Amino acid sequence: MTGPAEVNERVESEWVEEATAFERIWSVMSSTYEPQSPTKIAERARVNLNETRVHLQRLVTVGIIESIDDEYRRPPESVAVGAALRLLDEGDPEDIGDRLDELNNDTTSRRNRAIAQLALDIHAAAEVIGETNE
Repeated sequence: MTGPAEVNERVESEWVEEATAFERIWSVMSSTYEPQSPTKIAERARVNLNETRVHLQRLVTVGIIESIDDEYRRPPESVAVGAALRLLDEGDPEDIGDRLDELNNDTTSRRNRAIAQLALDIHAAAEVIGETNE
């Protein structure tokens, strides 16, 4: 019988075989919300440290991630856009207004309100684009 450790090892092995070093580094960075050292990113992406540094610098150069004191992270705006897009992808489009209103009315979290507003803006832009393409 195959246990969880064997399944994890097999999935990781397939990931390393099928994804390029850059894709694995981006995968790690796209799910990283706190600053991470290049060593930690290399370890998580299963890429050697020198190659990791090269790819991280490229991502910094194009503005997708930022470097602060030799640690790397996605800019807060990038994280908010990702959260807004996930929100828009969830569930039935008919219910999106209710979900956005719930987030927007959450007075305990300024971040949630910002994400809700961003999602509303993206949703409105998508509707305009849809109307112009019809």
